[in-house]
Amino acid sequence: TWDIFEQDNPEYEFKQAALDPRWPPNKADDVEVGIINKFQADPELDHQSDIIERDGQPYYYRATPRLAKKGCLRCHGDPDTAPKDQIEIYDAEAGYHWKEGDVTATFVVYIPLGKSLAEARSNSALLLAIGSCGLLVTLLGIWFFLYRGVVSPLVNLSSRTEEISLGRGL
Repeated sequence: TWDIFEQDNPEYEFKQAALDPRWPPNKADDVEVGIINKFQADPELDHQSDIIERDGQPYYYRATPRLAKKGCLRCHGDPDTAPKDQIEIYDAEAGYHWKEGDVTATFVVYIPLGKSLAEARSNSALLLAIGSCGLLVTLLGIWFFLYRGVVSPLVNLSSRTEEISLGRGL
């Protein structure tokens, strides 16, 4: 499923991060080690999410713990009892000595935020410009109607009153 999704969205990342994986690309980096340690420290924790920086870019991540279940121990328990073809492919060094119920890894999805944040900034600038223009048009409208409906008649009334008081234009 991830391979199909990744074809259209190559900037997203998914990793099965483990402390001692058989497949080297699954080796947890410093952030993922911290995530796994939090899962190990708090068995009630069912997920973690945050915004982090990777390769100079902001990412949102969501991680869920992977627990060693009884069925996992056939291949990941004691290397002496693991399937022989597995030992031939992966050797007997990594991915063993799991205990049932232990947090052994985490599934992490990384979602890039760069495009989203740039679009949000662009949209907020556009919204600010539209709002400013709307406010300017409203203020101009208020000024126009106040000038025509209140100020101009008062100025005319004042000048006519002054002319009448001087005896002109009776």
